[in-house]
Amino acid sequence: MNVSTTVDQNALIALCAYYFAVNVACFGLFAWDKQSALLGRRRTPERTLLTLAFIGGTIGAVVAQRALRHKTMKEPFRTRLGLIVVSQAVICGAAMGLALWEIFWGGAPT
Repeated sequence: MNVSTTVDQNALIALCAYYFAVNVACFGLFAWDKQSALLGRRRTPERTLLTLAFIGGTIGAVVAQRALRHKTMKEPFRTRLGLIVVSQAVICGAAMGLALWEIFWGGAPT
């Protein structure tokens, strides 16, 4: 095993750990906000929920939204979360396309 492979593996592990943590945190914050709504307590600002989704918690946000039936009809929150989902899907698709291009054709596309 060379140093480059170890660095790549460590970076991948760190990235996976980050996404796992931010998605769990996002789901938890949605659950907290839902409970706060039911109990009439102070709520989590929508900006906070959307920011957490934007920085990588999209899966946790969407799963929490569906599982907890929380903020499923609230506009413009629903539209903004949808835009985050679509933009991240496009970015991930483009990154995967570039990676596959490099693997199969060697080098960045021109």
